[in-house]
Amino acid sequence: MGHFATKRQQSFVFSCLCSSFAEKRRIMEKEKLEMFATLLEKEKVHMFPGVTFRKICMWIGADIGETDSYLESELGYGGEDILEAYRQSTRLYLKDKYGIDL
Repeated sequence: MGHFATKRQQSFVFSCLCSSFAEKRRIMEKEKLEMFATLLEKEKVHMFPGVTFRKICMWIGADIGETDSYLESELGYGGEDILEAYRQSTRLYLKDKYGIDL
């Protein structure tokens, strides 16, 4: 009773499990990317001394290489490039608004 009658049924169940796993992984990765964005946008972690893309990925449990590749493919910039762009943008904002050089 616990066995599948055909290889086709086994294959179907396996593909369903795989697609379910893949969907869960996509959701988890999306959550990690959202956390990455939140840490930059709301928490401004890019301004903390010593913060690197590698450290942020470790904090959020994201694979460094996969995340960097995804950002590069979607945005045209890797993780460290994005951090540097945020840092530069913040520097320019403070310079323009308050005359402060960082």
